[in-house]
Amino acid sequence: MASCAPSEDSDQLPIQTCTAVTDDMYSYTERDEFTSEVNKVEIKNIPRFCGYAQLKLFFNRYKLTPIKIKIVRSRPKESFAFATFQTSEEKQLAIERVNGEVLKGQKLILKPARPRTDPIYMKPPPISADQPLPVPSKEEQTDSMLRAVTPLWDVSYQEQLKRKLTEVKKSLNKIQQQLITSAACNTQYCPLSDIIASPIILGYRNKSEFTCGTYLDGRRCLGFRLGAYKEGSWTVAPPHGCIHIPKDVLRLVEICNQFILNSKLEVFDPRNHSGNWKQITVRSNQAQEHMVIIQIHTQGLSREQVREECDNLCQHLYSTARPELRISSVYYQLCESMSIGGRSGEMELLRGDTKLSEKLLGVQFSISPNAFFQVNTQAAELLYDVILQNVPSGEHTVLLDLCCGAGTIGLCLASHVDKVIGIEISQEAIEDAKDNAKQNNIVNTEFICGAVEHKLDLLDEIYINTKQVIAVLDPPRAGVPSSVIRTLRKAKNVKRLIYLACSVSKASQNLVDICRPASTRMTGQPFRPARGIPVDLFPHTLHCELVLCYDHIV
Repeated sequence: MASCAPSEDSDQLPIQTCTAVTDDMYSYTERDEFTSEVNKVEIKNIPRFCGYAQLKLFFNRYKLTPIKIKIVRSRPKESFAFATFQTSEEKQLAIERVNGEVLKGQKLILKPARPRTDPIYMKPPPISADQPLPVPSKEEQTDSMLRAVTPLWDVSYQEQLKRKLTEVKKSLNKIQQQLITSAACNTQYCPLSDIIASPIILGYRNKSEFTCGTYLDGRRCLGFRLGAYKEGSWTVAPPHGCIHIPKDVLRLVEICNQFILNSKLEVFDPRNHSGNWKQITVRSNQAQEHMVIIQIHTQGLSREQVREECDNLCQHLYSTARPELRISSVYYQLCESMSIGGRSGEMELLRGDTKLSEKLLGVQFSISPNAFFQVNTQAAELLYDVILQNVPSGEHTVLLDLCCGAGTIGLCLASHVDKVIGIEISQEAIEDAKDNAKQNNIVNTEFICGAVEHKLDLLDEIYINTKQVIAVLDPPRAGVPSSVIRTLRKAKNVKRLIYLACSVSKASQNLVDICRPASTRMTGQPFRPARGIPVDLFPHTLHCELVLCYDHIV
């Protein structure tokens, strides 16, 4: 029997981290919503140095288009992979067409893959017939929640900074090891500055998402999970004691929780996908104005019924919170998928202003409900100032703001360069960027909607090869496709690249590709790492931002 004890590095309660399962462990594959676990194949005997792109091209050769590929390196000389297809028919075609085919001298073996166990059904076995499972105390529950949300909450801030700097150094050293044989760098990846501390460490978050669920005693609760869903945790604890959340926001959560406790609608239960209330998000600005976003599932109710209950919550908020708290707007959003993290519908305004206003380095921004904005405004000003210090100003300098979001970086730096060009995949974010430029009378900007890897090539002849270009890349946590790095390497007029990494380990492939020597796979001249500057935007967590500056070798 598997042990029910947590691992040595786990901070979660043992009540929900065991490996015994019930007959429902695959029930999620029978629901109507799409899951990548249904149409998945396992690929054995893949070549040792086969990568994602090569495997995808191999499938394309047989007129197959996998929507997801994951390669697993189990041993130094043994690898296998999983590929997911959109339909069961395409999954079957993949097995028929590719099984037994040869890739780089290796005969591939394809078979249907067993879906992963739904972690929500990882039930602990009974200790004995007459001995119930231990129930954690309130103090233990609170501590578990705090460890999940702010794992360094009880560590001095100076010690937090030391630990984060150490982790950044370790991550960069691992990347450097991949480059030693290529002589792309010297003994270290790049010179590293001391970490820049956040000017505010308490109540700094301007956006928080609170889960609607149940406490260990079964009561409805609005707060944070005691652990991750993938670890089988569904219990929610109130956010009292979370020192990174403003006190006004904690008060708003209490008010919302009062309403949900007495609501005729149930909270969402991820174990059986029942219930309505899913999440409450609060966005705030430095003027202590708050935007509240209600996420709710219809579960067979009419839109009118759901809207009525959301209206009631909105009225409760305004009547209870004011004048003590300043609520700028309340939105609600119908959830279209019952899965965790599933797609949701459009935001609908119930009351108040459509956007939240915030000022950053003297530039006024209007923030829409879905817009990305750094969660620590005061520390973000330090981050953007670091970027500015590494962007040479001049009449003939173009700032290329990649993954620009609502244009915050480009607009804050626009007065220091000749032109700003922003690229972002979200149309809503692009509209926000254009509105923010107009609101601040900034006329030297252009914002383009589309995937960076597609739009960057279109700019090649127009801008990149005509002026000195400084590229700022603020990608998702896992980085950008290799095609983006290749395009930047081939652009001779991109003199400097500034890369913002919120997870060095997850963006490691980008950080290697940026400076590895030219090859058939990675064309164009590499960049040389010049310096790294860590900036702490997330006190009491394990994370920080790392600004990496590269000079182009041309």
